[in-house]
Amino acid sequence: MMKTLIITICLFCGGISFGQKRHANLILKDGTQLEGLAEVSPSKTIRFRKEQKAKKQWFTFHEVDTLKLYHRQDVAPTIYVNVPVKNRTAPLFLELVQKGKKVICYQEIATGYMEPAAFPNGSFNGGPNTGRFYSISSSYLRRVNEKEAIQLVSNQLFTKNFKKAATDFFADCPGLVDKIRNRELKKKNLNEIIDFYNTKCD
Repeated sequence: MMKTLIITICLFCGGISFGQKRHANLILKDGTQLEGLAEVSPSKTIRFRKEQKAKKQWFTFHEVDTLKLYHRQDVAPTIYVNVPVKNRTAPLFLELVQKGKKVICYQEIATGYMEPAAFPNGSFNGGPNTGRFYSISSSYLRRVNEKEAIQLVSNQLFTKNFKKAATDFFADCPGLVDKIRNRELKKKNLNEIIDFYNTKCD
């Protein structure tokens, strides 16, 4: 049983450690541009090859300014960029998910395995103490005329109140603030909120 569990965990972790190899454009902070195949790791590294059988190169997110991953010719690439974030000492390497004339939205998804806590008699609720896999999604917004983004949405527990954070950020658009306060637009409607702000708020 334990052997099967360990193998399952290793296979799962292997699946999430590196995404599928994609055709990629890599722009380093010194301006160097590379084209080839790349994979992104949650351990904050990028595995890169100039071609399928070429020697692997490793880059940290701190070395890279922009990474573009191409899925198909008829689909826009997935773009990752280094973004300064308020109250953080170092930029975050985030996926660009929505860009408008007033505000830009970035996303970060962190996945991993949480080890079981050291409870001698099982978990704190009396059940088996087996640990679990987790996925944390966070969204960051940046005004086009500002350098830093702010974290607005996260599925973590004990994060900031979305209604207050959103009404503060979009305070210059009373019509949108009313929709958020009346719960006509909620956390799950973030894309609609950003579209509204970019297209209907002067």
